[in-house]
Amino acid sequence: MRIYDIQAAFARGELSPRLHARTDIDHYRMGLLECTNWYVLRQGALRKRPGTQFIAEVKTSAKKTRLVPFTFSTEQAYVLEFGDRYFRVYANGGRIENGGSPVEVSTPYLEAQLSDLKFAQSADTLYVAHPRHGPMKITRSSDVVWDINSIEFLDGPYLAEAEENTATLTLNATGGVIPAMTSNTTPSGTASASSASNAPWLAFDQNDSTGWSANTTIGWVEYNPPAPDAVVVGYLLQAGIAGLENMLSTWAFQGYDGTNWVTLHTRNKETGWQAREWRYFEFRNTVAYQSYRISFKATDGGGVSHLGQMQYKESPDTMADVTLTASGTTGVNKGQGFLASDVGRPIRLQGSDAVWRWFRITGRTSSTVVTGKLYGRPLLDLDPIRIYRLGAWSTETGYPGSVSFFEERLVWARTDTEPQKVWGSKTFGFDDHGVSSPLVDDDAFSIEIASDQVNEVKWISEASDLLIGTSNAIRTLGASDTSKAFSANNVRQRRHTTVGSAALQPARIGSVSLYADQFSKGLRELFFSFENNAFTAPELTILSDHLLASGIIDLAYAEAPDSILWIAVASGDLVSLTFERDQRIVGMARHPLAGGAGGGQAIVETVASIPGAQMSEVWMVVRRTINGAVKRHVERLSAPFEATAIDDASFLDSFLKYDGAPTGSVTGLEHLDGETVGVLADGIVEEDQTVSGGGITLAGGRTASKILVGLRYESKFRLLRPALTGQDGSHLGRLKSVPEAFIDLYETLGLRAGPDGAETAIDDRSAGQPMDQQVPPLTGSFKLHFPAGWRSGAELSIVSDQPLPATVRAVTRGLEVEP
Repeated sequence: MRIYDIQAAFARGELSPRLHARTDIDHYRMGLLECTNWYVLRQGALRKRPGTQFIAEVKTSAKKTRLVPFTFSTEQAYVLEFGDRYFRVYANGGRIENGGSPVEVSTPYLEAQLSDLKFAQSADTLYVAHPRHGPMKITRSSDVVWDINSIEFLDGPYLAEAEENTATLTLNATGGVIPAMTSNTTPSGTASASSASNAPWLAFDQNDSTGWSANTTIGWVEYNPPAPDAVVVGYLLQAGIAGLENMLSTWAFQGYDGTNWVTLHTRNKETGWQAREWRYFEFRNTVAYQSYRISFKATDGGGVSHLGQMQYKESPDTMADVTLTASGTTGVNKGQGFLASDVGRPIRLQGSDAVWRWFRITGRTSSTVVTGKLYGRPLLDLDPIRIYRLGAWSTETGYPGSVSFFEERLVWARTDTEPQKVWGSKTFGFDDHGVSSPLVDDDAFSIEIASDQVNEVKWISEASDLLIGTSNAIRTLGASDTSKAFSANNVRQRRHTTVGSAALQPARIGSVSLYADQFSKGLRELFFSFENNAFTAPELTILSDHLLASGIIDLAYAEAPDSILWIAVASGDLVSLTFERDQRIVGMARHPLAGGAGGGQAIVETVASIPGAQMSEVWMVVRRTINGAVKRHVERLSAPFEATAIDDASFLDSFLKYDGAPTGSVTGLEHLDGETVGVLADGIVEEDQTVSGGGITLAGGRTASKILVGLRYESKFRLLRPALTGQDGSHLGRLKSVPEAFIDLYETLGLRAGPDGAETAIDDRSAGQPMDQQVPPLTGSFKLHFPAGWRSGAELSIVSDQPLPATVRAVTRGLEVEP
């Protein structure tokens, strides 16, 4: 009796050979023995992979490159070609040029360092992390204007405080504008006031036992600096020893521009002063005023006014460099002292008032002497500083290797010195790592992962919490009190899995993240389980793990139209993973590209995805051997064939297309010189041609308006052995005959089916139809008869080796089974 076995879904794609006898599981009934250059659709059918369009050769084919997406919007999306010390820009299916030359920007990244780059984008700025280079940002001003610059961070981040018995640090200036005055005019500048019961200069003599007083609660006190005029950005006020009710409480800090007094900062009801208490006030200012004063309107309740001391803070951007001298090298860069590479590095300093301020190194004189700028409030004295913290990132300590955004902060992670550390900027202050005392919610944070073993951070990624992939676990940072926003005062870290991760950035798909395991040989699906109240990470690719056995090297998710994660693996294969969680579609396939050495497959080295006008675009760098020479091409996966005219089909690799007036030849094919290529002319499959001098000529003097030229490839899938069970038990292993099959197709041409190696063509031409005319794609169920023969597997092979479209919705085998 003949049995008809239907496979109506291919949702699991190519299954691991270890599963080829697991007829007891549903995955088997939706899987394939082989799936090459077909991919699973979200609906469960199989579609032939479209070809790849040649865009350009990389700058230097002898060196590896990496493609990185830069997405501002669906209308402004770019692919960056990172190579040895440069990047180039692609968009709209081409390489962007300016004046006939590629737009190119120099970078510090060597060829060997490209795979370690991590990226995070905000609008027109792409932040770049690499463990051997300081953090950088790439900015786009227009299609042809791009820049890359080092990021100059404010106030940190820092290492732990220097240990006891390390070198002390002494500065030669306090960062203040006003010297210790000994009279109203000495040593420099002029002190004055609206009225006084004692000399105004006593407010500027840097002696907390004196002070200035006035017999009124309304007035002003002024210091006029000598030329050149100073740009003041802050000021210190100190209360006196007694009579605290007379301390100023309401005032305006003003600058004189030669004509008017301009208010720069105001305070209202600044009360509750303690004896000898200092308070610091900052404001934005870029103008060097001739003079500055505090114009007061009220006190803290007294009938007269009193001011202990006042000091102005000069802008670090305009002040003369301050010299910082270390008493030795102990504790500085592991005893090496200051290094030339420390230029740009911050140091946090705690003065005699127990208040932190910070210093940026701008020059190095020796291992113990550097120069720089002092930020924050002025020092009260020049006593040696014993408590300080060196900047966390430097050539000596390493730089962060990962970057991401989270809760309006820019977050960095992992250096060689602190492999388990995570640093977050201030809220909306991406370059500011300052903290207050006490902490406020928008302060920056610095968190060490708490673990009983070394958990080197491999990547960080934004989700409901900050996901942290480490060598031994997946962890999160989030709000301790979930009713409040995440902040420096509201932080909790958790471990969720004990399965570590590779250093490859995960792919975010809806509410889940797909990440490579610590050996790069499998993908795990990371999602939040409400049942467990934690993130969980089951292995996603266990059914097809053989496709990733050589190791994952790159990932790119293309959302539309088919929700596919494209995976480049170390063997050179391109692997597709169709992922539709709601429909339980997890189907994998292998996609060898044409053009390798000796007629073998080409090597896909990197892959990227950006949004296009109608669908996600998949870009890749493909290493080929063309006419005996190694070439690396930037190529773009063509759009799927959907309700399209057959002459617009694009099922050749590294193709170029002519579209214009009828012609018999195509030029511009230098990238395929010497190669045998397939040709589709006005929807008709032509004889293969050999590219010579960058061109081909159609056979027989034919002309066409649309001509596609590229490398042929074969698309093939094979069904598994039938998962049948009769009254007498399983049919697995019994001899079977497959005399007929029904192939259900959608928009398909040029397909063959049958026993592996003996496939029969599905007739897509009616009798007498000329071969030089287009045939509309076939849709429906088509019956094929095969030669009789018994075999144990009864596998069926479906092949497309013509540059034509194909989609298979179902396959039904007519089986005869031995008793």
